[in-house]
Amino acid sequence: MLFLGPIIFVLNQYNWNISPLLQPEYSPPKMGFNVNAGEVKAEADKLIIICELENYGEIKAELYEVQATAYTLNHEALAQVCLESPVVLQPNSRKDAALTMPLNDSVNQKMLSLFQEANETTIKVTGQAGLKVMGSKVTAPFEVSFQLKMEDLTGLARD
Repeated sequence: MLFLGPIIFVLNQYNWNISPLLQPEYSPPKMGFNVNAGEVKAEADKLIIICELENYGEIKAELYEVQATAYTLNHEALAQVCLESPVVLQPNSRKDAALTMPLNDSVNQKMLSLFQEANETTIKVTGQAGLKVMGSKVTAPFEVSFQLKMEDLTGLARD
């Protein structure tokens, strides 16, 4: 009878409900990401947008693709934007990622028309990001805005 004392004590602590004793407690790891635009530079056939990615979560994540479109402030689509190469983010870390936007005659004309009134404009990139997290591929919304200056577009002639 002496062995029943501790059992009765524990059952009394849980109001005789044993399900909390049998169910495991699990809380999923925290996940969180932040994207900030940095340097912008033009090459012969593409615009490169360097973005700082921050993983303030508790698990490693890999950004393996970005499918997005660049828009003007007037919501006019400029061009498709993609990730230059995958980026692995360790927990609580920051890393740069390069997004590329192809430059062709049509895109060049649209961008040059943005600078008729001012020397600077805001471009908004919106789309989807592909992430690998804990062995699973997930899709998340992706959005970043950056300032584009006329001098960033070296090599493009202004009409």
